[in-house]
Amino acid sequence: MKLLVLTTRLFERPANGGELCTARLLAALWAQGHELHVVGRGPAPPDGEGLRFSSLGPAVPPAAEMPALARAASLAAACWRRQAWTVHRTGAGGALARARRLLRKAANEADLVIVDHLQAWAWLEAALPGTPRPLMLVMHNLESDGYRPRNTTPQGTEGWADTARARLQRWVLAREARLLRSLEDRALRHAGAVACLNDDDARVLRERMAALGGRGRVEVLPGYPLQGPASLRPHDAAAAASAATPGAGHCIGLIGTWTWAPNRRALQWVLSQVRPRLPAGCTLVLAGAGLEQVADAPGVVKLGRVADVATFYAGIDVLALAALDGSGVQEKAIEALGTGLPVVATPLALRGLQPLPEGVRVAEDAAAFAEACTAALAQAPHRQSPAALAAWSQQRRQRYDAALAACLTAALAGAPPATPGVAPSVTPSVVPVATQQAASPP
Repeated sequence: MKLLVLTTRLFERPANGGELCTARLLAALWAQGHELHVVGRGPAPPDGEGLRFSSLGPAVPPAAEMPALARAASLAAACWRRQAWTVHRTGAGGALARARRLLRKAANEADLVIVDHLQAWAWLEAALPGTPRPLMLVMHNLESDGYRPRNTTPQGTEGWADTARARLQRWVLAREARLLRSLEDRALRHAGAVACLNDDDARVLRERMAALGGRGRVEVLPGYPLQGPASLRPHDAAAAASAATPGAGHCIGLIGTWTWAPNRRALQWVLSQVRPRLPAGCTLVLAGAGLEQVADAPGVVKLGRVADVATFYAGIDVLALAALDGSGVQEKAIEALGTGLPVVATPLALRGLQPLPEGVRVAEDAAAFAEACTAALAQAPHRQSPAALAAWSQQRRQRYDAALAACLTAALAGAPPATPGVAPSVTPSVVPVATQQAASPP
């Protein structure tokens, strides 16, 4: 089949959880023999056989990484246009106009349109309002829920400036959640199939779709350690992991995109609640973007973005996966489990990954988490059996392939009758993903 895939960010090698999820989707579709035209923001990777990329403009940085003045101007423009801030940023700089021109032609050449990330649905609406066609939506998480305001009002003797800043933040979050909820509702009404990443999200999406009168199918895509074309394997974009990790035998690693609010909250919990309970001489090694605001402290090493995630894994003894809130799936947990490293995780960090490989320690409160990390360090450098890990990964990979095929079929079957200028529905051909082998470990 000819598939048009809309995604918010193009990349040659995935550098964060969202990009890992997109890379797995593209790798699976490519492995099934589909012809892909991928449209998004960022530098277009080199085209390959059955794989073509079109860029709508430069990649958009997260709001937390934007200069203060640019961030304020972007928010003001989103308010003036009555758009969600994340939606406005994906369409800024002429990207929305380019999307209109490109999609009006490309969508009619495709058998199916796949929208990867909710914000990309706004591109489709702008380019093809009300045009019936086979549509599939991939929800990495429940976007509107992720922006629901928490209690950020300063307590105690904070000054009026801090209080005003907290109130503004709550207003921005509430506005974003409301507008993204409206976009989600429109997408759920019209998508013939919706793919998400865990059973909890699937239950919520089914209930909401039924309440909205949508008739699409909701499927869970169970992630697995990424396999596929070399350009789609995990690899961070910037170099920073050359520093040696001190304290061999006592290194606990955490990796993530720390500009994302749920990740920041989890990291703060580890630093403030778990770290004081760890044994003396233990080192926390932090990797990923967004560590600039983390204060220096004894026993904490900040690597920032790492040039090679495999080098990071090789330099630690235990990997800690902490998640306290949010939806979707912790992509770094999937990749970490594939390394065979000893893993300590909160229950939420392992959501959607059951059954788990043997030896994964699960702890919910700070004391139990620290105790589990201490026990894991005592057994380091013990790793899981490669055969057991391969079997776990293969099982999830086969389930992913089956769920993806079900989504494609449902999206085609749920499309309205063909209209002039719209490609007719066809039956997707499926080649087992399991036949694809990676050139090197993820």
